[in-house]
Amino acid sequence: MSKLLRILFATSEVVPFSKTGGLADVAGALPEALAQMGHDVRVISPFYAALFHRDHPTVPHNGKSVTLNFNGIPQSFKLRKPATSNGGAQHFFVEHPNYYSRTGLYVEALTGRDYPDNDIRFAFFSRGILELLSVANWVPDIIHLNDWQTALAAAYLRVKAQEVPSLQSTRTILTTHNMAYQGVFPLERFAFLDFDESLSQPMGPFEYFGKINFLKAGFVYADKINTVSPTYAREIQSAERGF
Repeated sequence: MSKLLRILFATSEVVPFSKTGGLADVAGALPEALAQMGHDVRVISPFYAALFHRDHPTVPHNGKSVTLNFNGIPQSFKLRKPATSNGGAQHFFVEHPNYYSRTGLYVEALTGRDYPDNDIRFAFFSRGILELLSVANWVPDIIHLNDWQTALAAAYLRVKAQEVPSLQSTRTILTTHNMAYQGVFPLERFAFLDFDESLSQPMGPFEYFGKINFLKAGFVYADKINTVSPTYAREIQSAERGF
């Protein structure tokens, strides 16, 4: 039997708690399948307070706050967990009302437009994952990241390794579910992410045609890159669908 692993599955959505597309289905099914194989699997996602259905209530997890310096400001978040457990993968949710208590996951329901601070919202989530792990008694062997919303965790882990010494042996894998969504933002927004400016220079790990690209940075810094199927892996290496 292969080695049993500690796996953190980081995702911006997961059924049955939140969903806009196929990512949520994978996030609901894959961790459970891995847990059934004997792996110690934990899933972490934002707590979209306005969207969580009463059929899936959550409760505070230990009541403690985690504080990190983000964008030059100390910011705190708490963890929540499902009120009941199915005994498989454990689920945790990052509770930060200013970022996640909204009517949509990524898009404002009334306007149909992306939230203008989506870069900050998910950079905070990516950074918060590592900050949480640095003070936890549980160190994952693997952090499984998914799409642009969590891709920066690979960059933060690699670039700021000295800030999270307990994770030196942790490796990252980044799965892309839909290359059409890459987390592309104006170059001037890079200053909010707390990386050295040199990383956003032309041909740098973040730079993308005069903008910044979260998914590209994740591809650069992740230890492994993965897709949802062999067919999709071939498709995104083509000129038509490879961006």
